[in-house]
Amino acid sequence: MEERQPYVHQGFSRAEAVLGVLWLCIASFISVFLEVFYLGTWIGPVPFPYTIVVALLFNCVLVKTSGLWTRFVPFQLAPLWVWCAGYALFMVWSGVGGDQLLLNSFRSIALLIAGVAGGVWALREAK
Repeated sequence: MEERQPYVHQGFSRAEAVLGVLWLCIASFISVFLEVFYLGTWIGPVPFPYTIVVALLFNCVLVKTSGLWTRFVPFQLAPLWVWCAGYALFMVWSGVGGDQLLLNSFRSIALLIAGVAGGVWALREAK
């Protein structure tokens, strides 16, 4: 019996593609906000920075999904660019409001590395 291939709809307009990637960028900014906000989570006496793993996986999903809307790599990476811009915004936020959201710690660096790695990992070719 012949194996059926999944159908991928590609009959969308340019405006629909831009709007789709825009929504992914909004989701990316919300995700970096939540990941930074919950980076200092503790469970009892143990630090539990689960948002590092969330950043890796969610950025991978966002970039992979934007690849369904466009094949142009800079646009495909738009959610990752927004995530990095949001991270940079939270790094300098202490100068504006006085509260430092991202501390100088290993967790902050691990969040940045995981977020970027997740977005770049999504660009690899599926086998």
